Amino acid sequence: MKINKKQLETLFELNLSQKCIKLIDALDLNYSNLSQEDRDRHIQKCINYLDEKIIRSGKSRKPAWENGWGENANDFFSSDLDIDTLLPHYYRRGKSIMRFQGDYILPKDDMFEAKFLSIIQSIVAENFLDKYKYIYELGAGPCHNVAAFAQQLKNKNFYVTDWVDPTVKIIKHIEDNKNAMGFGSHTFDGRTFDYFNLDNKFNIKEGSVVLTWGSMEQIGSQHTDLLSFFLSQSNVDFIHIEPTLELYQNNLFDQLAHDYSIKRNYLNGYFTDLFKLEAEEKINVTYKKRIIGSAFHDGWTIVCWTKNS
Repeated sequence: MKINKKQLETLFELNLSQKCIKLIDALDLNYSNLSQEDRDRHIQKCINYLDEKIIRSGKSRKPAWENGWGENANDFFSSDLDIDTLLPHYYRRGKSIMRFQGDYILPKDDMFEAKFLSIIQSIVAENFLDKYKYIYELGAGPCHNVAAFAQQLKNKNFYVTDWVDPTVKIIKHIEDNKNAMGFGSHTFDGRTFDYFNLDNKFNIKEGSVVLTWGSMEQIGSQHTDLLSFFLSQSNVDFIHIEPTLELYQNNLFDQLAHDYSIKRNYLNGYFTDLFKLEAEEKINVTYKKRIIGSAFHDGWTIVCWTKNS
């Protein structure tokens, strides 16, 4: 089986452009369903993981992310402006079981997850970002998303943040070399910004869109101040591509993903508060879709919202 244009249009509830369709057709998105034996084996692996001793996400993980993004920065600086070096190393781990449309699948291609990432980047750029002049990505890591967006869009002002320095160094390098990279119509800038120690003097330019992609995952239940910071911004729209426990269903497949996220101390409660604000008509959630997940949970769920005036 192969993931195709029709499946993706149904999944995203969007009409895809010819450019995006060509990308989908060019990639190896073949997969097979697991046998009953392999499915049971993977479920047992999920259950066993819940009893393992692990290092949970949170403040203590900051050095690990600094080292990780530092590796990408060094690779990028020593390359000939090769944006492929910006791909986080966890996308290069080889073939792995994925969660797709309510079941587990086994991709054929070792780089399936990275290739599916490129499809989501393309769809997000075309359908969610193109109308904005100012695009912020908070927790941008090695700036792989912004580089992908810059390839597809024109005349944008990109601003990135992360809680560690390599991100800022990478975006400065892109700005300094943007003409050579074919990004001359854009501007790029960035700064450090720590979700655990917010700088409330940092203001998002009005009319902007703010994207978080897997960065809020790391803050667990410590989201209250960050949500308040978001709500304090004027005329700013938000896009989150994050684990969204609130959208899991009442079945074994989703319960395992939910419990895994709790075990890892991933984002928990933020969307409960956000959906409560929606019920109170203080914000408007404009888009909400589960897309795909890795072996243990759904990290790519898209939620878009804006504050009501």
